[in-house]
Amino acid sequence: MFTIKSVSRLCSFVLVAAFLLALAGPAGIASASPSVPALPTQSALDAQSTTGPTPPPQALAADSLNYAPGSSATLISDVPVYLWRHGCGPTAAGMVLGYWDAHGFPALISGSAATETAAVDQAIASSLGARNHYTDYALPLDDYTAKMRPDRSEPPVGDEHANNSVADFMHTSQSAYKNRYGWSFFSDVRSAFTNYIQYVNSGIYVASSTKLFWDDGSLNWDTFKAQIDAGQPMVFLVDSNADGSTDHFIPVFGYDDSTGVEMYAAYNTWDTNLHWYEFGPMTDGKPWGVYGGITLSISAHALSSETFNSIPQQDGWIVESGENSNTGKTINNAGTALRIGDSSARTQYRSILSFSTGADLPDDAVITNVTLNIKKQSVVGSVSPITALQGFIVDLKRGTFGSAALQATDFQAAANQSVGPFKPTPVASWYSIDLTGAKASINKSTTASGLTQIRLRFKLDDNNNAVANILNLYSGNAADPADLPQLVITYYVPTASG
Repeated sequence: MFTIKSVSRLCSFVLVAAFLLALAGPAGIASASPSVPALPTQSALDAQSTTGPTPPPQALAADSLNYAPGSSATLISDVPVYLWRHGCGPTAAGMVLGYWDAHGFPALISGSAATETAAVDQAIASSLGARNHYTDYALPLDDYTAKMRPDRSEPPVGDEHANNSVADFMHTSQSAYKNRYGWSFFSDVRSAFTNYIQYVNSGIYVASSTKLFWDDGSLNWDTFKAQIDAGQPMVFLVDSNADGSTDHFIPVFGYDDSTGVEMYAAYNTWDTNLHWYEFGPMTDGKPWGVYGGITLSISAHALSSETFNSIPQQDGWIVESGENSNTGKTINNAGTALRIGDSSARTQYRSILSFSTGADLPDDAVITNVTLNIKKQSVVGSVSPITALQGFIVDLKRGTFGSAALQATDFQAAANQSVGPFKPTPVASWYSIDLTGAKASINKSTTASGLTQIRLRFKLDDNNNAVANILNLYSGNAADPADLPQLVITYYVPTASG
């Protein structure tokens, strides 16, 4: 029996940039290759995959399934296996991401990534919706005996969908990047990993990378073994059909040299079997030679959280001077209630909350989540003001709407950002409103009094029924500290390395 190591240590995220292949049509799609000029030496250029959903015959000729690893073989046992999904590059990268998803980073793929689910497929290469990876870039499908067909990656800019899958970030199948259907360049794998991780997790996860090449010696047996021992499955770009040129990306996650021959373990993206191939350079007549390797390691920033209570001397309500005047008149900053809604005179109530965020948030804090928690005190009227007046609108000011103290002009003062409407369901009389989308308006410094002010109002100023509909919320003057309005901010402070 050989030893199986299942390792999940977090380390560096390695990818590779390299040189270009003499372009050949992918097996199983067309038998002829497009006419291309002769390349000088591959090592001076970038390298590309050119296989399709059907493997070349030479790739299956290697006796990769009958190899019996020795007792000292090392294998990362829980790398998921997926089948070719609109490109070997995003499929191989997807399997590596699926491994990390199960090892402490579950935001990478929705749900379980242990098997190839619909969510896994969408993460690799999207196909849902009017605009997606497949319709924008795979179509029109290329005829590999003819000129490359242009797709939506070509000008004009903006007629394609926003990147939402690994294949998008890898430029797979995009004609503007000289990729036919299913093709990808080695130099785009690193940015695909990095940008996809940023896309799904807004910077909380940190990826690092190092380029490893066979030609310059950075990819060798010792460095490869070290990556696997560290629990970091790799992506290799290889020559699967033994013509001496790159053509295929695969996930690699094991090694063995107990028989005297250096071997690597991989999935080939065309079946679900574990394959063992000889570790060595690309050579004419020898399939599965290696061009370069890509490793991925992910860590997470340590998150901190601060809860701020509204400052009682600075919060309160303001009522409009007259219907449709959009100017404030009367204020109240001493009561225990904040009012929002409309009066029987069809004037609008708005309320101001004031939080000293700059005092405790580091200037370099990266905010990941903002939540406003406000507690219902009472309701005036026979119907829900939130329903009758179409939900909360939240205006945020990085600093103060006027001065720090409440004043009538705070009613109409300009905000940095407005979000909503929100119609939250109360839990034990508490309303929670997610303001993460407005995190740029949170004051992190001591300038502008170090304050972040929030104005609460309803989307509809009044409903013209001459009946008061008012929601009273506890203010910063509430007698019980447990009732005070809360602004909860989650953040991290970047380290020197990320």
